[in-house]
This record gives sequence, C-alpha cells and structure tokens, in this order.
Amino acid sequence: MRRLRPLLAILFVFPLLGSDSPKDYDDSIIMGDACLGEWTRLTLRIGGNESTLNDGWTLTIRRDNFSESVGAQPIGTWPCRIELGSPNRLTLPSPKSYQFLFRVEGETLILGYYNGAVGRPKGWDDPKIHVSTFKRVKK
Repeated sequence: MRRLRPLLAILFVFPLLGSDSPKDYDDSIIMGDACLGEWTRLTLRIGGNESTLNDGWTLTIRRDNFSESVGAQPIGTWPCRIELGSPNRLTLPSPKSYQFLFRVEGETLILGYYNGAVGRPKGWDDPKIHVSTFKRVKK
C-alpha cells in the first residue's frame, strides 16, 4: 500500500498541471500587439523611388482606435480594425474609410496603401502601392 500512494498522488496531480492557455492558441494575440503603439514616419516609397522624410507624421495605433498627428498638431482619432493574415490589414471605417496593409519588422512598421488610402492594395507587389516606413517612438 505504501508504494501505491505515491503512484495515486502522481496520477491525481498530473492532470491538474495542464496548461492554462486557450485551446488552439496560436500566438495571434501577441502578433497583433506588435503594431500597437506610437510610430513616426521615416520614409515614403512611390513607384520604386524612396524618399527620407522628416514630416513629423505620427500614428498611434491602439486595439480599437487610430490617431494621427503632424508634429504637435493632432489630426484626429478614428475607430480601427486590425486583421491578421497574409497580408495583415488595418482598416479605418467610415467616415475615413482608409485601408492599409501592414507588417512589423522589429521596431519598424511598414504601411502599404493607395494614394489617399482609398481602396485596399492587393498585395505588397502592387505597382500602385505607396509604402511608408515608421519607427516606433520610444517613451
């Protein structure tokens, strides 16, 4: 009986040590968090021509809203929707109706969009796409 107690204890405790992660967890929450934060534009590429910019265009992306400012001048805040996939998408519904592709590479946010952000580019290889590169603002 003495040998049976440790075995029963192990069989009883083992199932209690299971993971508390949601079933089918695939780290998508963590990926989506990568685009959240404050970003300042560094470059703009149109038709293969890339320009370094110091225009002060700053974006702040939260889970449910998107804010823009130029320097200290706020432009506005709107609701947004972040969709993870291939490619990732960021959409500002009415009244703006802006549509972006995005990817995050370390501390760099890359936004792809058409001029005026009207209509969604089909992909990163779209010849009409404008690509802005942003650096995360350190607080």
